[in-house]
Amino acid sequence: MKKILSVLSAFILMISVVGCAQNESTGADKKFIKAVEKGLDARWDYLESNDYLNSDEREGLEKAIQKELEKVQEFKDAEFDNPELGKLANDYIASVEGQKEALKYYSDPIKYSEKWDNAFDKRCEYISTLVDKFGVKVDEEGYKEIKDNAQIVKEENAMNKKLDEEMKKINFELVSNEYGWKTYEATVQNNTGVDIQDFYLDIALKDADGVVAGKTQAYLDGVWKAGDKAKLTFETDVKFEKMEWEYNYFVE
Repeated sequence: MKKILSVLSAFILMISVVGCAQNESTGADKKFIKAVEKGLDARWDYLESNDYLNSDEREGLEKAIQKELEKVQEFKDAEFDNPELGKLANDYIASVEGQKEALKYYSDPIKYSEKWDNAFDKRCEYISTLVDKFGVKVDEEGYKEIKDNAQIVKEENAMNKKLDEEMKKINFELVSNEYGWKTYEATVQNNTGVDIQDFYLDIALKDADGVVAGKTQAYLDGVWKAGDKAKLTFETDVKFEKMEWEYNYFVE
């Protein structure tokens, strides 16, 4: 009887070991979460140090970014148990690399600001998701700017989604044709729920082959109130077959 019990015990133990082996995670999920925490702490600690405060701004920012990248860069294209976290990891790392890339244009304020802000907005969004959805623990004081900016980006994305829908409905109609100049007009509605200021379209006028024959703009000066309909107008003497546009606006 003792021998049978021993065999049964060994069998049960073997099943337990196999079960544990099957359930053991082989992905980089937990290590990546810890690496993000260490990377953010390293960056924020450096930004508060005398070394940064006494440095050239461009060099200081590059060092701060590098301290963050050193902790997380090894997880680029790593295997994750959670595919969503794996994609988020690559997006997050790319956004930090984007900030580093932006510094190459530091001497060109407009281009630098555009590239830096774009990468910063994405980084804030990704970090916010890592905190809210995947349990990354961060210093609240250091996280405040990121959290606030992520909320702004979220609201802007929601606005742009609604504007995208409205822009697809635009139908410019010819309302005047005098002395070779044609006037086109379209009615649009502010469906964002937010007042918009200085809204305009950059319009590309293309020929039958899709080649840009001319460019123009259609403006809405001043404040475009939420819910209001307005008319966009432009004039041109260019012959074209189709038009494409991109919108721009300012919100206070």
